[in-house]
Amino acid sequence: MCGLFGFIGSSKNNELTEDLSTALFVKTQSRGLDASGFYCVTSYPEKTISYYKKPVPATEFIQLDEYKSIWKKPTNLGLFHCRAASVGVGIPAYNENNHPFVSKCNKKAVIHNGVISRKEYDYLKTYYEVETECDSEIFLRILEQEESFINKAKSFLYNSRDSHYAVAYAEAEEKSRKLHLFRNEHRPLVLVNLLEELGQIFFCSTPAIFFESLDLIKTRIRNYKLYEIPHNNYIELMLDENSKLDLSEYSFSVDWQNMENFETEYHPIKNDKSLWKNLVSVQKNEDILDVILGMSEKLKQTCNSINDKIQKLENKQGDKQKINSVFNFLKEMNKRCDLLNRTLGD
Repeated sequence: MCGLFGFIGSSKNNELTEDLSTALFVKTQSRGLDASGFYCVTSYPEKTISYYKKPVPATEFIQLDEYKSIWKKPTNLGLFHCRAASVGVGIPAYNENNHPFVSKCNKKAVIHNGVISRKEYDYLKTYYEVETECDSEIFLRILEQEESFINKAKSFLYNSRDSHYAVAYAEAEEKSRKLHLFRNEHRPLVLVNLLEELGQIFFCSTPAIFFESLDLIKTRIRNYKLYEIPHNNYIELMLDENSKLDLSEYSFSVDWQNMENFETEYHPIKNDKSLWKNLVSVQKNEDILDVILGMSEKLKQTCNSINDKIQKLENKQGDKQKINSVFNFLKEMNKRCDLLNRTLGD
């Protein structure tokens, strides 16, 4: 489970947009503690973006200079993500596996809550080149292709019948900003109309996160409308250079009978050159020591959790079989840790 939120539109009150976004980040942390990240686009006429990610929880992330820097200029498009890493889809300590995933031209980015089934992900990787171990990157590689969004969505749907997802995808051009939102029945996603209050439309994972965020900023926002995005519907929000915001909604369900002969071509990663620059530094290639330290910290958290559970078991009667099972598991883990330590020593 991960948490995501964001917005599109030129703010009537930049300070309030910042405060609401920060509150949403804090409350979205309940859906993911492993990593945090953002992708933001400056308002017209500038054509610059800021994106950054790091394997720390949101409450720590919002204290970073990289996060604070995005509010120094008006921003009219933003994606924010709190990651809870699924097993086997890229450790958070290796920052490349965290969200957002950004195209080589910097103009496109995606964040995702959910998981793609291993079978379906392995199949999609044979047709879309990826750079990381995180399954979510495949959304970027599909959506950055130059064809209609509906066709790209169908391409994914046809090959992901068992996957779980809520997705936000952003596109930045010189004279337009676009935000695409879609989900299936396994993951939540809500739209928050704040046009009257802020001139913006927000989205977040759940209504509860939005309401808790309002409490955090002392309910300074009073005029809003919530809308749950129907599963297998696609929302497109477009902001033009005159700050006009349009919303379109489509259904992108697949007619399986007519898709049986659907064929997918191989798509390498696009390396389009672009004048769009990232305003903050992005730590793409961590030192191996940083990765090891991150893994070590995660192991400590796991050990502490195991110790807590063992103490609870010891306080109960008739759980000796469970305790022995845990003990044997810990012995096996200890052997592997010893091997790891010896290898690192070498």
